[in-house]
Amino acid sequence: MKFHHFPALALTALMIPLLVQAASTREVEAVLEVWQVPENAKGHPVQIKAKQAKPGDVLSYQATYTNKTSKAVRQVVATLPIPDKGMVYEPGSAWPAGGLGSTDGHHFEPLPLKRWVVLPDGQREMQLVPAHEYRALRWDLGELAPGQSRQVTAHMRVDKAAPVVTTAEEPATSAKGNAR
Repeated sequence: MKFHHFPALALTALMIPLLVQAASTREVEAVLEVWQVPENAKGHPVQIKAKQAKPGDVLSYQATYTNKTSKAVRQVVATLPIPDKGMVYEPGSAWPAGGLGSTDGHHFEPLPLKRWVVLPDGQREMQLVPAHEYRALRWDLGELAPGQSRQVTAHMRVDKAAPVVTTAEEPATSAKGNAR
């Protein structure tokens, strides 16, 4: 099997830029780190800095949100988009608990996502939404004190149809605005 390389494309570029929402603020810096999560010889997952990913690999996306102001920032909401091609959310991996998920990036509901499905016999049944349909995860981080950081994490599996991607060093993603 032959893989294509995207030399200028980083693993972090597979994710749409991190989103930070806060009531009239953008003084929160968002930094995304990508780690591979292979199993060690004993079958336990370990984390190593991701340099290259191939189909089937599990990656841990760790986004750290830091208040860079001298005032508290309230109503901070962290959103971790999931591209519709190349990555599949690993159910149950979102941390901290209490996160929300979305299949369209706009409407969020508590994890795990569920929906009503009409069965062949006409009965309705609540079923889990397949992981490949997730498009974003969201956490309400509340208030960040000056200099305070909070981290959110989710694991993604590189889709079997995705090419190998090599990382490139890129500056951290950040957003700035007003604090309260």
